[in-house]
Amino acid sequence: MPDLPPREPIAKAPVSVILPVRGAVPALREVLAGWAPVLQGLERDCEIIVVDEDSASAQAVADFTAAETPRLSVQRLAKPGGVGAALRAGLAKAGHPLVVFAPCDTRYAATDLKKLLEFIDKVDCVSGCRTAVVPAPLRWLGRVWRLTVRVLFGVPMQPLPGWLGWKQWLFRHALRVWTGVRVIDVNCPFKLFRRDMFARMPIQSEGAFVYGEILAKANFLEFPVGEVEVSGPADDPAQELRPLLGEARRVLAHPEFRAPARVTPPKSDGGKSKRRRKK
Repeated sequence: MPDLPPREPIAKAPVSVILPVRGAVPALREVLAGWAPVLQGLERDCEIIVVDEDSASAQAVADFTAAETPRLSVQRLAKPGGVGAALRAGLAKAGHPLVVFAPCDTRYAATDLKKLLEFIDKVDCVSGCRTAVVPAPLRWLGRVWRLTVRVLFGVPMQPLPGWLGWKQWLFRHALRVWTGVRVIDVNCPFKLFRRDMFARMPIQSEGAFVYGEILAKANFLEFPVGEVEVSGPADDPAQELRPLLGEARRVLAHPEFRAPARVTPPKSDGGKSKRRRKK
């Protein structure tokens, strides 16, 4: 990554964790039990916001021992929606400078949050990159390609950290051509953000394209984005190529942005303070 302009340090700021849930999820209590010690180990104010469409999550949270977890709440969606709607509702409730989007899935390790926090002082967003196994034929093909590029152009290339399938590969390159986003794992649902960036870029997506939307808007607004390797499954039925491209077309055809907040300049006293200092 090229040198970036210095950012305001934020890695030690309080954290809001948003966990989108659809219906009754047997693993919810296990996921909460995994997040509780990680957030307590940060030794700062933290909260977990579970966003769901029904009361199943509320009951699971109520059954979870309050002493074992940081501040915990449930945000119920007014109507059924996808992960984009859930994250939008969670952001409206989040009250801390750092916001984590994470799936309610035990295959994602809450301990990976520490990797993201180590990088956030340099950027506005840190996106996870899943490290799924790369098939052997693709590994050999990748080696030949990297060697060719290095010999012909003198440009070193890093091997892929994981292979997420042809659909994710096609979507990644389509989004790169369309918006310039250079992130490897666009749709990884484990991400860390500076919350104030959403003051400029409201979430429009209802479904799984929300991750691509955020990265595309961050790229357009020149918000620096970093990427670190995290554990997680390569397969995700919510990220089928056709609906992703359909929602991408709808959102990116009419992207919404907000103007930056105006900073009111200090009122002039007509030079009175300067004259007082001379006296």
